[in-house]
Amino acid sequence: MFHTLQRIRYRDGEIDLRRRNHFTHADWVPNNAWLLHDVTAVVGGKHCREMTKTIDRRKLLRFLGVPDSELVEIPPPETMTIKYIPEQHLLAIQDSLRTGDMFSIIQRSPGIFSAHMGFIIRKDNGELVARHASSRPRNRQVVDESFAAMVQQLKANRKRVGMAFLRVNSGFQFVNPPAPAVQKDAGQP
Repeated sequence: MFHTLQRIRYRDGEIDLRRRNHFTHADWVPNNAWLLHDVTAVVGGKHCREMTKTIDRRKLLRFLGVPDSELVEIPPPETMTIKYIPEQHLLAIQDSLRTGDMFSIIQRSPGIFSAHMGFIIRKDNGELVARHASSRPRNRQVVDESFAAMVQQLKANRKRVGMAFLRVNSGFQFVNPPAPAVQKDAGQP
């Protein structure tokens, strides 16, 4: 299991801050195409909109303390466009969502698309819930929140604009492929 989680979190499973999938839509989704794919256009149809941003991995890594000498292999800023479903249309598409789909809350802030992520769960009674790690002071834990309530909160937050959705690839079978071993620095225990 560790190797699979390592592979999901880091490009090619190599644990290194520079190879971490920091940006959900620019890194995490494309580097995990073996596991999942974006279904926003499929579930959103005519309701989809596009958003374009410039992703600057070097800027983030500098902020995280990585020296310029270690950024040689990091690509220059990249402009990319994603599809999302505006919050006012999310309830209209909820019947297209499946248990296990992942949601990404799309934000207005420059340089980053995703503000938060979680999973869609359809309960036995048909209720659609968003399972996510809440950072609200009253929660600070994984919660199941009504999808409709989450949409209402999105509408009230001017920094958020909607959601994108990801789905595990059909036919995906869990295997535990080998991943590179963690390299320790000399002198580290």
